[in-house]
Amino acid sequence: MLITHEGIKSVDPGYSKWENDWAVFYWKGFAYMPGIAAGLPSVQRFAAFAAESALPEDVLQLKGSYHMVLKSKHTHAYYSFTDSSGCFDAYFADDALSSSFLALAVFKSRPETSLNPDAVVEFLHFGHLFGNKTFFDSIRKIDSSELAVLNGRHVKLVRKKLASIYETAEPVDFYAFFQQLAGSLRHHKVSIDLSGGIDSRLLGVLLHYYGVEFETTISGMEGISDVEIPREVADLFGVPLHVTHPYVDDLEERVEELFLLSDGLHDLFRHYRTHRHNQNRLQRGMDVAITGIGGELFKDFFWLQDFPFYSRKKANLSRLFHTRILPIPCSTHYFSIPFVPLCQTFSARMLQELSPYVLATNTETYDNIYYHYRMKAIAGNFMTAANRVLPSYAPLLDEDLVRYGYQLNRKERMFNGFHRKVITQLNPAVSKIRTAEGGISVSSERLEVAKDVQKYAINYSRRLMNLLGRKVLKKSVSQDSPEHPRLFAAVRQLRQAQASLELLKEAGILHPHLTLEQIHNQHIGSMITLATLLHYFDQKIGNEHQGDREKQREGRLSHLSHSS
Repeated sequence: MLITHEGIKSVDPGYSKWENDWAVFYWKGFAYMPGIAAGLPSVQRFAAFAAESALPEDVLQLKGSYHMVLKSKHTHAYYSFTDSSGCFDAYFADDALSSSFLALAVFKSRPETSLNPDAVVEFLHFGHLFGNKTFFDSIRKIDSSELAVLNGRHVKLVRKKLASIYETAEPVDFYAFFQQLAGSLRHHKVSIDLSGGIDSRLLGVLLHYYGVEFETTISGMEGISDVEIPREVADLFGVPLHVTHPYVDDLEERVEELFLLSDGLHDLFRHYRTHRHNQNRLQRGMDVAITGIGGELFKDFFWLQDFPFYSRKKANLSRLFHTRILPIPCSTHYFSIPFVPLCQTFSARMLQELSPYVLATNTETYDNIYYHYRMKAIAGNFMTAANRVLPSYAPLLDEDLVRYGYQLNRKERMFNGFHRKVITQLNPAVSKIRTAEGGISVSSERLEVAKDVQKYAINYSRRLMNLLGRKVLKKSVSQDSPEHPRLFAAVRQLRQAQASLELLKEAGILHPHLTLEQIHNQHIGSMITLATLLHYFDQKIGNEHQGDREKQREGRLSHLSHSS
């Protein structure tokens, strides 16, 4: 959707519309009121009690992974907001609202437009941008804690009445949450991601226990544990496991499709596997996808770099950043001379960006960074892309459950203690099946726990070695990956790869002598995506302004390479 002072300029495919006497509602994704059927019935229930003056508080009752635009018939204002978990991306400028960064960037374009060079360096490092940033200072992502309001010609931001995840108020009833979610899913055809890990198993057990009928599915290569193990779990659920195998022989034809899916703000090749996976769900008649993203906040996943010192008062942000967030940085030799200083100071700038997230202890700080900083950037993009195919939801990222997980005792999160307790209580047979985490179970029975202790220690050692390998050796030690083994070779052979390299050299971003062989696999997709973005703007902005496209392009790229 694109909304300006002139009203709604365009509506993307997949948006639903409904109105009552005081507002018109547009939404996309998975929206529900607990216990009420997801979609229209939940939106109608929300509209029945919501008031324009109380929207910052009322919107908290609408859960899921969605973007909603509400047009008031009384004030003629437009309210744009997303779920409070940050699982859907939408954008704003000073005078417009949009569901798409690309659409808003084209609308706001001028011949003098230039990309923020800091954002360019950050994107080439990560393949995405953190902290609600885009490539333009004038365009930002709507934070999950805010509503963007367009009333006339100006957008203002209004804070939701959202409680902090650190508040010690009575936490949500974990089981009641899923019982109500089951009620909202009852009339839907549900597809659950089921891997060899424990987070998706936890979700499967909960929804199965509360009577949700679903299929299970996974994307990955045959023979890996994430494909073989869930077959055993699916058998106990009494459902088949649908497997989508990665395919890379058609990447040449899919670059444009994947670029648009990523909205120009995410390494487009990160969607080559998951996009087809979601398309296959749709072809099987599914209308909701459920994923286990977010389960890390119920265990010690993001604390591993400090193992076993989980009670320190001071967090080591540098260690966290260089092992968990950016283990493989871009080399300075990638960049042209104007960009070298930005690359050299990049880590220091990012550490400064993390400093406001510091809390009383190391593990509290790491949880804070993982949820508010890392997941809202990475999971938000993945979930938005998934919702462009079919409504998709990550319940374990719901802010109420995140608050619940945050308040768990540290010991309960170690050794997968919380997962063990819940899964064993609801489905003892499923709890005993091995997992992809070193072959351990998720059972809390004494005999199973005794069997798992040594396996757990070995698995922890392997994970620590993998962290070290990524930081020191610049590669992953683990070989059990769902990705196609020829992915990076196939990407490097694309015509777009060499063309992208040349375009970014011409733009003054990359060094004129840089070759594809010198670019690490972790950065090759970012490079192609960034070049595709420049080409996209070149075409769209050139057509919009009816000028000399080549002259405009040269001017824009010149601004890019000389900005500071």
